[in-house]
Amino acid sequence: MIQVLMRPRNLCLREDTTKYLWNLNVNSAHYDPKTRSMREDPLPVAHPNEKFYEGDNQYRNSGQALEYKDLNKHTQEAFDKGQDVHIQASPSQAELLYKNFKIMKEKVRSQMKETILEKYGNAADWDKLPRELLLGQSEMQLEYDRAGRIIKGQLLFNSLISISIDVFQQEAAFPRSKYEEDILINNHATVWGYKCCMQTILNSYCTGAAGIEAAETANMKNFRCHFRRLSC
Repeated sequence: MIQVLMRPRNLCLREDTTKYLWNLNVNSAHYDPKTRSMREDPLPVAHPNEKFYEGDNQYRNSGQALEYKDLNKHTQEAFDKGQDVHIQASPSQAELLYKNFKIMKEKVRSQMKETILEKYGNAADWDKLPRELLLGQSEMQLEYDRAGRIIKGQLLFNSLISISIDVFQQEAAFPRSKYEEDILINNHATVWGYKCCMQTILNSYCTGAAGIEAAETANMKNFRCHFRRLSC
C-alpha cells in the first residue's frame, strides 16, 4: 500500500527558514503565529535577486491566483444577474461559463474592431514614415528672440506630401511678425493703410469707393475753407 503524504498549506519543512527569522527587526513585517502567515515582505529594501521569500501576498498576486480571482469575480457577477452558478458547488460549470464568456468577449471585440476599420480605415496601413526619420538623429535647433521671432535655424518644408530626409533644410531665418497677418475685418479688402477706403481711424468700417469719394469731397471743402481764411 502506497501512502501519500499531504503537506498542509501553512506548514513548513524542517529545512525551511522560519518566516519571522528573515528579519529580526521589531518593526519588520507582522507575523501571525496562529496561522503562520506573514503577508508583507520582511526584506523590502533587499535586492530582488537575493530574496528567497517576499511575503504571502506575492503568491496571492501572481500565477494562477490571479486567474482564480477573475473566475470568482465572474461567477459572483453572473450569480447576481440571475445565472444558477456557484464556484464552490459546481466549480467545473463556473470555469466552463467563464471560458465561454472570454471567447464571446473576444469575438465581440474583433467584430467591433473590424467595423471601426471598415468605417474609418486603418492609419497604420497607410504610407509609413521612412526608417531614417523614425530612428534618425539631428542636431538642428531653433533660436528665438524675446518677442518670439525665429532668428536662427528655421526649417523650410519643401513638400507636405512626400516625406523624406530632403524635406528638412536648414536655411537662414526670415523675419516674422508676432502679430497675426492678412486678417481682414470690418468689410475691408486690404490691411495696410486701409487702401480700399482710405480710412485713417482705427477699427473703422469700410465704405469702399463711396467712402473715398466722400473723403475727397470733405478734404476739398476743408481746403477751400482754409484757403478762404488765409485770404481774409
